[in-house]
Amino acid sequence: MSFKQSSFLNIEKEVEKEHFMPQKFLILISITWLMVFVLPCHAQIDAKTQEKYAALNRYVNFSNEGIHILWAVHQRLETLNQDMNAYLMSEEKTPIVFSITDVIHNFNYFGVLQGVCAKSYAVTDPQVNIRKLYEETSKQNASIPQETLIQLNRHRDDMMYLLVELLSLSDTLEKYTARQQYTTDAEMQKGYRILRRCVEIYNEFQVAKNKLAEQVNQTTGPAIPELKDLEAIIYHSNQIILGVRSENGDQIVKHINLLEKAIQTAEANKESNKENLKKLGLYYHKENMGYTNMIQYAQQMITRSREFFERPMPDPDFRMYPQSYYHYNERLLALYNHHKYGIIAYYNRFIGFANITLVKYIEEAPLFYMLSPQDIIKQNQELVAEKESNLEFDEIPNMDGAAANNLIFLLDVSASMAKPEKLTLLKDALRYLLGLLRPEDFIAIVTYSGDSRIVLDATSARQEETILQAINSIRSSGRTNIKKGIRQAYKVAEDNFIPGGNNRIILASDGAFDITGSMSRTVENSANRDIVLSVFLFGKKEASRTAEQLQKLSEMGQGNYFHITPENAEKVLLKEAKAVRKQR
Repeated sequence: MSFKQSSFLNIEKEVEKEHFMPQKFLILISITWLMVFVLPCHAQIDAKTQEKYAALNRYVNFSNEGIHILWAVHQRLETLNQDMNAYLMSEEKTPIVFSITDVIHNFNYFGVLQGVCAKSYAVTDPQVNIRKLYEETSKQNASIPQETLIQLNRHRDDMMYLLVELLSLSDTLEKYTARQQYTTDAEMQKGYRILRRCVEIYNEFQVAKNKLAEQVNQTTGPAIPELKDLEAIIYHSNQIILGVRSENGDQIVKHINLLEKAIQTAEANKESNKENLKKLGLYYHKENMGYTNMIQYAQQMITRSREFFERPMPDPDFRMYPQSYYHYNERLLALYNHHKYGIIAYYNRFIGFANITLVKYIEEAPLFYMLSPQDIIKQNQELVAEKESNLEFDEIPNMDGAAANNLIFLLDVSASMAKPEKLTLLKDALRYLLGLLRPEDFIAIVTYSGDSRIVLDATSARQEETILQAINSIRSSGRTNIKKGIRQAYKVAEDNFIPGGNNRIILASDGAFDITGSMSRTVENSANRDIVLSVFLFGKKEASRTAEQLQKLSEMGQGNYFHITPENAEKVLLKEAKAVRKQR
């Protein structure tokens, strides 16, 4: 009970005792009642301070919409860079297309940013005029100290100039591709020069944005108690993201641990905060949307941050980029400041319901990284050398350094697999692997043809005879029907999940099959929970359509794809069993 509430109750008791209430007492009780139950619990944020916060929010709005512009241009620049590389490095000279006019309109007046960058529930195709947001920062800002205002405007201007330059360069690139100027530009020197400048713009914008955010934070003051738990989540999430951007492992680990504690505190205090949040105008259904979703996204932030160490590059489309680039842009910023669903977006909308003005948070800007043909050639050479090194390592017939295995073999036993270079080859490789596995390694076998069945539930490698009997019992027959087999294999994998282990389904087949939407979702969702899918294709020839389809499935499952031959069967199987290293 607060001091104000206890005082009020004491006054009521005295009134009952004396049966007398002078007029002044009535006034005192009325004022006390008003202070405790009617006025916002933070009336100390006076009108002048709220006016200052409203002015600061106009700088935040400008910054965040500037970041949305960077995002809108980012993907197009990335795609253009890839298309330029492909044009120079391949014999097929496919025309290059780059368009920015569908995102930025009224370019000469730096007018309207449309669609994805400012999505709102009320408007189908909202429009945000960045110049208008820029001009609004100069209005009603007398409440901001003059020295701070000078700094804010300096950083705002730097950001605006960079955005104007970025869009000007984008316009130049649009003409460069539309008029096919690249065909007469030796090695596309002009195109790559522009892209290098775009890289600099993204980095310089981040610096200016950080300086503006620092001024906003210094001017805002301490967090109010009701929101300090959520602001702790934002702070530690931000530190993790910046740690990934700078590849600072110590910073990432430190703030993962602190974020876990912040989440626990926010969960524990949720109900106790509830009433005070209501006094701020944050009614429970609105509070539940923001408060709960921020916690859920922060939990996902922890999971994805650990991937930075455990799965350096699960997406093959980004294998040429630095590790930090993929995790920062594709994995973490989507959770931190996605314009509609990120932690910052939820918080900013959340406090928008409050009956007092509170300062919003500034988002993080994306990275842009340029690859030249020389970079790709060099990295391909390094990748080949690494694969050769890995194969040499895998030739060592032992499991030294490998994490415990939860291997589920999902085997196609349709009639077409009844050939020596298919099912027989696989069974021989399984027997070879079994001789190397340890007691902590578990194997399960699920087969499918017209139907599916569990031939061997998860069994420790110490039970060698049991596993050998299961392998020997496998026979091929019938047609191919994978759907039920997939479901059973993932069920076995989940039931026997080993934290920190190699939880891996190995799908062995000789043909293509339909990859349904539900199958894709199962594979992708399970991969995000550390159950990966590798695919082995059997057969003398690697048919292009089948290989492409099975490789796509392995990419969804964040595993590997191999065409299995008598020369590589044992090596590849051992490589899969050693795919995850023991955590030290």
